[in-house]
Amino acid sequence: MSRGVRESISKHSFSSRMITIGIFLVLFSAHDLFSFSEAQQLRFGFYSETCPSAESIVGDVVKQAVTKDPGNAAVLLRLHFHDCFVEGCDGSILIKHEVNDDERFAPGNAGVGGFDVIDNAKSELERLCPGVVSCADIVALAARDAVIAAKGPFYEVPTGRRDGLTSDKSNAANLPDVEDSINILKSKFREKGLSDKDLVLLSAGWRTYRRPDEKSGGHGVGWSPIIPYAFSVPQDWNEVPVSIADLGGTEIDLRFASPKEGRLSVIVAPVLRFADNLGDNVKIENIGTPAKVINAFGPEVIGENVEGKVLSSNVAEHDGRLYYQFELEPPHVLITATAAGNRLYLFSVTGNGLQWKRYYKDLKKIATSFRVV
Repeated sequence: MSRGVRESISKHSFSSRMITIGIFLVLFSAHDLFSFSEAQQLRFGFYSETCPSAESIVGDVVKQAVTKDPGNAAVLLRLHFHDCFVEGCDGSILIKHEVNDDERFAPGNAGVGGFDVIDNAKSELERLCPGVVSCADIVALAARDAVIAAKGPFYEVPTGRRDGLTSDKSNAANLPDVEDSINILKSKFREKGLSDKDLVLLSAGWRTYRRPDEKSGGHGVGWSPIIPYAFSVPQDWNEVPVSIADLGGTEIDLRFASPKEGRLSVIVAPVLRFADNLGDNVKIENIGTPAKVINAFGPEVIGENVEGKVLSSNVAEHDGRLYYQFELEPPHVLITATAAGNRLYLFSVTGNGLQWKRYYKDLKKIATSFRVV
């Protein structure tokens, strides 16, 4: 197993099993890490003299992020995996170009997030120790601290990585993709020195769906194209064909279902149904408060008035975009709402009474994983 990838951790579903897998991969890679210590100067406590509080600063930022949104733990682990899989753990996934040709725009990086958490940690480190701590180390430390914040055990992470200077989405073309066959996935993992067993462990039975750029939809004169979105879903969930109907611009863009666990749908609605002067690059906070949004658009999901049916609501932020998250009373529905272009996105996840009781945690993970990308 190669040093760069063995050092990484991937997460679609955060669980005690995956915490164990992540720690195993990091610890088992120690021999390979030290064999590169002369070139990369990797060692424990690399910043003990130049920036003694570096690791605690990253830990504090990650703890705050995971406390605010527990889903950030899985997000940060996945970010580390995707960074390492391309050119090793060099932080190149963080590099942004004026044109969208950097790594994060590769299809295999759809739905990757956590950049805002890394930015916050970097800003605090630059304030106290300017020019000392590499972004690559911040990503690696944040992945470890995500495990800790999710009630997992502490483990040491060697530091001293140097930041990559280039980022090209063509270099990320070989990332595992949701459309890959099992043979292609095996081949991609083997190219990185990973075994078939590693593939099974790292996937943990989940995958990421990303709306294809070429998919039809977005009907109505004057409506912006449907911006791609992504979410995590168990492997045994399958897409269900939909007949797209343009009812004043509102349509069901996607359905997924599992006979065992439940079902989900993505509804897109024009924000003009709520206000007519919001422009073509709308944020959900421009539309209204969570209460206003769910009362206005909730009926699009459940087919009836939602007043008095909202059990809980939450506001999460990912990469500068707000997501309103709701749980409605029986028949239970989880709704994640956000806006992009001139459309509102409503992501709903539901199940019958037995499914809700048995698979609530998985349904919740699906609902909170939704991102417009």
